[in-house]
Amino acid sequence: MKIKIKILIIFFFIFTSAFSQEIPKFDGWVTDNEKLFTSEQNAELNKLITDYESKTSVEIAILTVPTFESSIDDFAQKTATKWKIGKNGVDNGLLIVVSKNMHVLRAQTGYGLEGYLPDGWLKNQGDNIASKYKNKYFEGTKEYLLLCMNKIGKEYSIDHNKKLIKENKKSKKDEWVILWMLKHVPWYIWIIIIGAWFLLFCIDPGLAINILLIVLTLGKSGEVSSGGGGRFGGGGSSSNW
Repeated sequence: MKIKIKILIIFFFIFTSAFSQEIPKFDGWVTDNEKLFTSEQNAELNKLITDYESKTSVEIAILTVPTFESSIDDFAQKTATKWKIGKNGVDNGLLIVVSKNMHVLRAQTGYGLEGYLPDGWLKNQGDNIASKYKNKYFEGTKEYLLLCMNKIGKEYSIDHNKKLIKENKKSKKDEWVILWMLKHVPWYIWIIIIGAWFLLFCIDPGLAINILLIVLTLGKSGEVSSGGGGRFGGGGSSSNW
């Protein structure tokens, strides 16, 4: 029995650590954790984003960070998801991540903006910004932000998205946890999870099967609420800055 308990503790540790990712605290539309901007520059970027959101409903956040765990796309995806950027029902959020220390410029798009900001276009613009503004992070970030705003604004329809929100409220249903995991959990985490499950199965098949059944039948609430935020599906692009 003691051996089984130890195995369960190890399994729990592996499972929880697999999902752990240090996500910065949201500190407004511009969260400058790497201190790349002056207070005046921070305020200027905030005003650009706030004014744009009031006109289009698109929510854009900028994060500077000295370091991050895992890959930049995984980090940006989890940060954007936790911060709930974008309006619920239209998923019109955009996260721009800048890291001087890690030499990264990343744009992470919500589902609703992937068509307006194609990955190829983001990659091309990001590479140009990185080349043009080698050590000028405020100027580069500002231009990248304005480029994205202009690109979205050419085709974005507020009325159309209001309609989508109404349709979403009528049709959105509960999402199974297993389906959510398939969408958001990286492949290497799946290897850890499956390996841990087989280890548990060898020790206690009944318990392992019960855990599997619980996960397969567990539902995740999909109710729409005003503070639900937008969804992110992995769209975006990174550049070496």
